[in-house]
Amino acid sequence: ILALCETLPASGMTDVTRVWFQHDEDGYVLCANVTGTSPGLTFGALSSSERRRVLMTLAILAANQFAERQPTILILDAGAWRLDTAWLKVYGEVLVSPAIGFQTIAAIPTRELNLDELRWAGWKVIRLQGQPPGVTINSDVRVVAQA
Repeated sequence: ILALCETLPASGMTDVTRVWFQHDEDGYVLCANVTGTSPGLTFGALSSSERRRVLMTLAILAANQFAERQPTILILDAGAWRLDTAWLKVYGEVLVSPAIGFQTIAAIPTRELNLDELRWAGWKVIRLQGQPPGVTINSDVRVVAQA
């Protein structure tokens, strides 16, 4: 984790510009600089969406480092993370960047997002429609990147 924190400023991938551990009377606490907030806030002082951005940024950095040594897949449950369309526009572009050396699987509940607004080049999109046992599967590959 310390090594990931050190590589973050050089990545320039998101609005999380710095993450580090600071020692206090209770031990070590995670701190972060997130664009649009006061610098140096502890993890607990960040909003829930800012915490998710810090964790996602570290997860992407970790997956990329693992991918240098072995095949790696990052699995994202967008529903559990409460990720929205704005988040997907930012991280979708990061995750399809040529600098990323791993595959990503994102489970996205369509009831909360309008996926037709999002077009990421190279993403294979699989949609499950209906209720069991009558579920249908539709898939296509996004070939045009549009906002």
